[in-house]
Amino acid sequence: MRLFLAIILVSLSFLAEASVSPVFAQAKTAKNSMVFSVVRSNEVDCEPTCAEWIAADGKIEKGASAGLLRVIRSLKGKKLPILINSSGGDVSEGLRMGQIIRANGLDVMVAKTQPDVECAANDAACLKQSKAAKGPRLSYFNFNSAQCSSACTFVLAGGVRRVAMAGTSIGVHQVTATQTRRIVYRRFHVERRRINGRWVEVSRRQISERVVSQKTIKLKSAPNSTNRSIEAHFNKMGIDPAFFALTMATPADSIRYLSRWEVQSQRVGTHALTDILSVRPGSPRPQISAAKAAPVVFPAIAPLTLRENSSSSGKVAASSLIRTGNPKPFAGILMLGNLSSEFIIEPSHPSHTAVAFLRLIQDGKAISNVGNNVTLNFFESNFKIQLLPADEGHGSRPLIGRFDRNKLCSLDPTTQMTISLRQQPNDQLRWMQIASVSELLPLVGIRASLCP
Repeated sequence: MRLFLAIILVSLSFLAEASVSPVFAQAKTAKNSMVFSVVRSNEVDCEPTCAEWIAADGKIEKGASAGLLRVIRSLKGKKLPILINSSGGDVSEGLRMGQIIRANGLDVMVAKTQPDVECAANDAACLKQSKAAKGPRLSYFNFNSAQCSSACTFVLAGGVRRVAMAGTSIGVHQVTATQTRRIVYRRFHVERRRINGRWVEVSRRQISERVVSQKTIKLKSAPNSTNRSIEAHFNKMGIDPAFFALTMATPADSIRYLSRWEVQSQRVGTHALTDILSVRPGSPRPQISAAKAAPVVFPAIAPLTLRENSSSSGKVAASSLIRTGNPKPFAGILMLGNLSSEFIIEPSHPSHTAVAFLRLIQDGKAISNVGNNVTLNFFESNFKIQLLPADEGHGSRPLIGRFDRNKLCSLDPTTQMTISLRQQPNDQLRWMQIASVSELLPLVGIRASLCP
């Protein structure tokens, strides 16, 4: 005969726990967690085909991959490129984001997205209008100070096509692993029964929990399993093994930024901007009244004097004025370090020539061109465009340069070039960038206008 005796006890226990969490080391920042939004280009007269993209800005923290997945699913199969700007964050979230991007066949570009109109906190009318606006918010992007560092590189690697243009920063370093040790006080509701002379626990239910103490320490290195997962991720995404080697060679408390050559040779950047977006880096549209609005006026350039042909008629040969197609002026933006510039090219006479105008812009305002000159030097083609002040006494006038239009039209997009900004009186180099023509120039737009 079996005897049953039930006893209910309250059990107290102290439990020491230790957990290892891999994260990328990074400086403390005031930036919020990563925010995702679908935006639309603020280019003028682009409707109804204005470019759209998914903007991803901020730290990669827990929940970032779920947020990205929600945005992608909300598009219902519509594929938009992702423009990311992030200093890094959580390792597992970054890896998961890269996998989601690749699974959905999306492209990734390093760029900073900014709204067309930034409302002040106390501007109730602006905020109300912004909230009431339907559809994606009008925005623009630029490359200045945009970055993808640490765990962000896992996201970038996921792109089917990856764009990291001149002016952006790609930074790497080792993973930092932290170990958290906690002493936890827990109370349980325990039920035991006496069966055949022995006490047997039949149920246990936790009543409460309290952390008595907690201490987090940095480990000397991340677990091998974490590093193997990162290496496998890069290999699967088509990144050159040298990139992972560079990551492992950089201590966790420092950061190594890639050169332009490393970005391309290690397949971190595989394509140019024009391969994924039809719009160039932009700026806010002027928010000024019609009474104050004034169009940008560039001074007229007198055409070159056409010398008389040596033919017996003494007139200019008609063939020297005949153009194939109908070239049109091109207007765009060039980035010169922390400066942007209005860049206009107009066809000129003789028919194979063109004139370029460039006005330097800083913080949305034109700055004086006095003493400045900009040179576009194209390697392997013996071709150069030099932009000099039109009038040394008037800094508000643009830099101007005349060149052979045919040479610009025939450029190979992969040709290396430099853009340099120099300043008088001693021609001091102020800024220079070396990259391919397709990275530094809006070549597609230029050819569409000037090379019909």
